[in-house]
Amino acid sequence: MSKPPAFQLYADDFLAGTMHMTTAEVGTYIRLLCHQWNAGKLPSDELKLRRLAGGKVSEAVREKFVDGEEGFIFNARLESVRKEKATYSEKQALIAKLRWDKAHADGLALPTQCDRISVAYAKPMPEVCSPISVLQSPIKTTQSAGEPAVEVDPLDIPPELHSPEFSAAWQRWMTFRRGLGKKPKNWALLFGEQLTWLKQFGASQGAAILQASIRNGWQGLFEPKIDPRAKPGAAQPGVNHVLINAENWQKQEEHAARVKAERERTAKASAELDRKMRELEEQP
Repeated sequence: MSKPPAFQLYADDFLAGTMHMTTAEVGTYIRLLCHQWNAGKLPSDELKLRRLAGGKVSEAVREKFVDGEEGFIFNARLESVRKEKATYSEKQALIAKLRWDKAHADGLALPTQCDRISVAYAKPMPEVCSPISVLQSPIKTTQSAGEPAVEVDPLDIPPELHSPEFSAAWQRWMTFRRGLGKKPKNWALLFGEQLTWLKQFGASQGAAILQASIRNGWQGLFEPKIDPRAKPGAAQPGVNHVLINAENWQKQEEHAARVKAERERTAKASAELDRKMRELEEQP
């Protein structure tokens, strides 16, 4: 830790302790205190002490300093102030560290891996995720009494998904998703990732995926499963018959369990940090 450049001067105590000194002696005393604050000690040799003081050191001033290690003297009250200041600084640094650790624990990116399932998180997305495409312009939203309304800018939707059917389904999905309990920290980030993921399915299949999530009350979007019973060349299920990939659903369930366990762990760590901070702040 760097040396503090200043020390506290308790006015009442200083005036009471120097009342018997002349103005010149008070100046000498202050000058020696400053030298001790910088060096930690003063030479006991009279000639060296006079050089530091800028003149004669009277008995009234000399008695304010006691013998320390061989060849040096010091003012005990000033070293007490130094110790108090160091203790306070260490305590504040520890409190700051505990607060930082708590904030870091509260802001942990809970997911441990990224998959192709779009899940809404209340925490920031983990850094291990692959970068996602940023929307060309912010998603515009309007709030009104009751169910929140969402306005879609056609430029936000990738060309692979351009169709009236998908645009209508996407608007319904955003309105539906915003009305659910769990809200992500960044709506634009969530919707942007979902649009990027939906591009691979095209407009028709993408609309079907959105409709399935709305119909089943899901918070995320899931890849449709090809019906193995369908005859070759037969049309696959449409908007009202999208089959959900069971493997992806199982992944989401496992992921939710991991998230819950991690949240419980961080909540416990946060409570412990709060306890330590309270103990430090209650110390005199």
